Amino acid sequence: MNLLDQSHARSRELLATGAPVFLPVNPVEYHGPHLSLHNDSLVSAGLTRDLHAALAASHRDWPLLEVPDLEVGVEPVPGPGTRCVPYDTVLRIVLEACQALVRLGARRVVLQTFHGSPLHDIALEKAAQWLRAQGVPAVVPLNLLIHELLERDASAYDDAYCTIDDPDARNALQRDFVIDFHAGFLETSLAMRSGPGRRPLSPPRGRA
Repeated sequence: MNLLDQSHARSRELLATGAPVFLPVNPVEYHGPHLSLHNDSLVSAGLTRDLHAALAASHRDWPLLEVPDLEVGVEPVPGPGTRCVPYDTVLRIVLEACQALVRLGARRVVLQTFHGSPLHDIALEKAAQWLRAQGVPAVVPLNLLIHELLERDASAYDDAYCTIDDPDARNALQRDFVIDFHAGFLETSLAMRSGPGRRPLSPPRGRA
């Protein structure tokens, strides 16, 4: 639920459960002709639902708490509709949002983004460090994911690649795995899964 749609008293009551607040920070950014300008926001929303579902397995009393996307991002890809926001401005806006959440009573914060600009992710990590200094556990999931992508090979994502029938296309995508970042196969796949009307993932072909 959108925490900002609740009364002040209700918001504080929800935060008292210890449930993390998901704070999305994503640019309005051109992702080519096949994805929306809000692609990073849509993927972030899908990942938020998935992460909350995983946490709910051991914390059933935690509601899904989120606030609206801040719609800012450092160094977005140029293109029709892209909005560019300087690093200092993004950092200030994100810190102000974190400060407001702490004053409201947030006990845990997840800074959710799917925009991979290094400066953007540094700004979010600085905000997470500030939260931790206030005694509020905070994490930036994308920063963890980027480290994983750099340390693993394409075989870790065979379940996704095996959906491609053409062996030449499949091999080419796997070969170029290390540069498959912006609007490529993996991001497009996540966008298809996370967007409006998404469906649960189907079992990989050839498997039950």
